[in-house]
Amino acid sequence: MRIIEDLYNQRYERDTSTMNEGDEGKSPAGNADDQLSQRFPIFVVQQQLKVFGLKALVDSTCWDILYTLHEGRTKQVECELFARFLEEYYDPDDLLYFLYVRSVIQKELKIDFRSRWSEIGRGGASRTGTPHPVFLNQQECRTVARVVFGSESDPLCRKFLRVVEEQLTASGSRRIEVMQYLRLAVDDYHDSRPADGEEVVGMATGEEEVQMGKEEQDRLVRDAER
Repeated sequence: MRIIEDLYNQRYERDTSTMNEGDEGKSPAGNADDQLSQRFPIFVVQQQLKVFGLKALVDSTCWDILYTLHEGRTKQVECELFARFLEEYYDPDDLLYFLYVRSVIQKELKIDFRSRWSEIGRGGASRTGTPHPVFLNQQECRTVARVVFGSESDPLCRKFLRVVEEQLTASGSRRIEVMQYLRLAVDDYHDSRPADGEEVVGMATGEEEVQMGKEEQDRLVRDAER
């Protein structure tokens, strides 16, 4: 889990740095390796290459991660989430949204997800051998959502908070575990986005033409190049 949290931190730092370069008018790195590493499983391998250097050690570590995820994904939300990113069930946009919400939670609760896993050896573990769970109460859920969406009056914010409220009602609790909240957030974002093929370009039916945005055009070009 420390490796996983490191990867999340490294990916978020890379993505936000790339976005900032674009905002400043600079041309973000656009070579073939950078484009390919948008795919999360490739990014994971590349990061392990930076850590270990030797292919044998990289292969061994990556197989360890896969085996651990296979064994743990039915028991821990953390494993299930990371496995879905590796499987590319969630795409890079989903990943960036997840990492943004994760960063907001860390800031609002003043916690560090990676350091939680470092505390296990210092008596910071529960009976299951994992860190003591961190919960969000109802007010904290609303605060995080307000920061993420910009306003609680945003329809998407209200929709997400209803999802959270339904989860709280179903569990009979007034608190939700942080990782469960993150899973609800990324699932809600993933399900709210238009599916492939839903966008119509240049309709010939006399209806108002729907123009595809530049970002979507660029994404399709990158997919075609891959």
